[in-house]
Amino acid sequence: MATENRSPLRHEPEARLAELLSVRDNLRPPVDIDALIRQYADIEFASFPGDWDALLLTGKQKRPTVIVSSQLQGQKNRRRFTLAHELGHLIIPWFPGTAFCHAENTVHVHDSLISALEAEANRFASELLFPRYWIASLVAGPDRPVANIVVAAAMEAEVSPIVAVIAAAPACDPGTIMFLASESGRVSYPMSSPGTVARVPKEWDDSTRAQISDAGGTVSTADCGASTLVVAQFAIDAVTSQPVGSRSSKEILDAIFKELIEADPCHQRLRPVLNGVIGGANSHRSVEAREMESILLQRFLGLPSLKPVVSHTEWRAFIAAKAEEVCTRRRSKPT
Repeated sequence: MATENRSPLRHEPEARLAELLSVRDNLRPPVDIDALIRQYADIEFASFPGDWDALLLTGKQKRPTVIVSSQLQGQKNRRRFTLAHELGHLIIPWFPGTAFCHAENTVHVHDSLISALEAEANRFASELLFPRYWIASLVAGPDRPVANIVVAAAMEAEVSPIVAVIAAAPACDPGTIMFLASESGRVSYPMSSPGTVARVPKEWDDSTRAQISDAGGTVSTADCGASTLVVAQFAIDAVTSQPVGSRSSKEILDAIFKELIEADPCHQRLRPVLNGVIGGANSHRSVEAREMESILLQRFLGLPSLKPVVSHTEWRAFIAAKAEEVCTRRRSKPT
């Protein structure tokens, strides 16, 4: 029988601890976290002032106790993550002891040490309940409906879409971005896989979808209750290159800004921002114009301030000319 591939996708020691625990106890999603944590601590429920999720009590003379907010009894996924978070505090050897906890990333903690410890416990909980080796095996391969897979996996593992997005994005192929979008188009929990060039957009609407498609991206979406999971995957060879005319990129850009500034002089302020994005994209060692064209288009995602420029009819002509100029200059340099 073939052995399961659990090659590590994470290097954080707390995540490796969760993985080792999973291997030792042969855990699979959905993890029976209630039974697991009871091996280490007693569980009680109580009302807390404020919005704390749990209180961990430890002592040398008695068994640890995890007191969970009674408000979580009707919130299954959040309660499960909270218990996994507290288990992380119990197992991570450098955790100092008793603490109030809020097992989500939505609360700002001003003490840097406490904030770091809470983040470590969150990473432990995420890896335990939604292991990256597992989601990586599900999303691997071309032409996969990644959004639907991730939402289905979250339901199977009994975790929230937030946990799924944070864990799944780094396990995807390079060139993947994902985020949650509200009904109004507000983007939250923006994530990208290692090696991804594209920026995650700050808003989700038809124009953003068109930008992604223009940059060689394919989009999959899945409903997850109050929000929609959006996944975009980019392929360099999926970009439709534009013909390069006789005008230089500077000439095209000058014409774009002449028109924009005549409509609103404030648009002049956009040019330094645009030049900064192009400078960052130039750091990628591409020698093919088509690849550079894709990189430039991806880098201009997620910049709503530049929308007047990137929505201009001459924008793609500018990108094609700039990509050709950059690559020609690089090819002419002696090796």
